Amino acid sequence: MQDALSKANRYRQEANRCYELAKRSSPGFLRDTYRKVAVQYLFMAEGELQVAEKKDAERREVVVPDVAATGAAED
Repeated sequence: MQDALSKANRYRQEANRCYELAKRSSPGFLRDTYRKVAVQYLFMAEGELQVAEKKDAERREVVVPDVAATGAAED
């Protein structure tokens, strides 16, 4: 899970960097390109956060053994 969170953080940092480049770029097409790349990085960060949440939810799942299958209920 830590790996997905660190990836999400790196993607957010890259999105910020691209956004700053977009603010300083002079041709309009270059500005638009940097903004689009920044948005793509934000989507990638969101995807990594979803992966981390899914792994966390799977880790928290409690597996309850089937009592009838184990024979523990026989008294």
